[in-house]
Amino acid sequence: MAQSYSNSGGTGQRYHLILVQSNVNWGSGGTKHPAYLVNTPTNVIWFNDSGHAVSGYYITFDFGSARIVDEAKWYQDNSTAQGVWKWQGSNDDSSYTDIGSSFTLAGATTQTQTQLNGNTTPYRYYRLLGISGNVSDSPFTKGIEFQIDALDAAVPDYGNADGTGDRTATITVTQSQTSGHGDLIFGRSGFQDPTLNLFCDGLNRVDTSGGGALEFESLHLAVASKWIQWQFSSPRVIDELRWHQDTTDSYATWKLQGSNDGVSFADIGTTDTIGGDYNNNLRRQYNVSSNSVFMCQSTFIGAHGNTTGYTYYRLTGVSGNANVNPFLYEVTFRIATGSPPASGGLFRPAGLAGLGSGGPFFADPLGIL
Repeated sequence: MAQSYSNSGGTGQRYHLILVQSNVNWGSGGTKHPAYLVNTPTNVIWFNDSGHAVSGYYITFDFGSARIVDEAKWYQDNSTAQGVWKWQGSNDDSSYTDIGSSFTLAGATTQTQTQLNGNTTPYRYYRLLGISGNVSDSPFTKGIEFQIDALDAAVPDYGNADGTGDRTATITVTQSQTSGHGDLIFGRSGFQDPTLNLFCDGLNRVDTSGGGALEFESLHLAVASKWIQWQFSSPRVIDELRWHQDTTDSYATWKLQGSNDGVSFADIGTTDTIGGDYNNNLRRQYNVSSNSVFMCQSTFIGAHGNTTGYTYYRLTGVSGNANVNPFLYEVTFRIATGSPPASGGLFRPAGLAGLGSGGPFFADPLGIL
């Protein structure tokens, strides 16, 4: 399907779909807010160091999966130019390939960046890299939009169904229980039985005053064998997840598990940590609706390589202790439709008395039925 600005990740509020990494000193009340570049264009951030050389600056957009982007639009509130930059693509956030020629960033309130037009390679990471010239703090950098390919429901992506947004109607969230109450999470105000749907409601219920946001039960709660579970309506393939909270605290070791009966669980991939954010706090995401509370996203990559569909997924504690400090907001999934793992054995007819079940047609010469 052709690339379009209307495809998932192209326009609108995309801070759940795209992580933004930048070493630019962004201005917005003294706080870095790179996520606003993938929000609905708004006058919130700007290049804070007016006259700073752009050489060495970068702005990286992590789409969560490999996508084809062949054009972009940059929005400012005036036409001040922002130096010379170029686009690059990567699938490991380490080795980058140039895409198109370098160009002067901005110079108009809406700039269509056609340098990407020849790109036919899907990349997970797209980077604007500064080459020469200087930035200006005169304009608000209102945001960026992408002409991007459509999602494939069979390929894991945060934009697929049940990956992000309000999923309270399709995902049931439970947790490990002790004495009739959840022993892992409770409400900030001390609720015994919190509404765990906070973990799949699209951050609509962030509450810093104390009523709704969740936190770990205790500063020193041992997480071993404790779990948070998501039940889907049918099998899904999940090979990565993002954990959302309001501080950079990192805590404990966990593993992802999957099941299709909610009883017998299989380990998926390797153990990993949750909490915090990564790459020197440059990938912070924010509660854009309030323009105030920032949200850190950490990516749980222990599930990389999973291709099996499960109806139930659990994050199960392995070792270490929780931390009561952060508000816990949501989990989003890199997800695809899937089929349950093959099960069962060879066909063996039953209830066929009188049909010669011991005869040649049903013979079992190998003795394995």
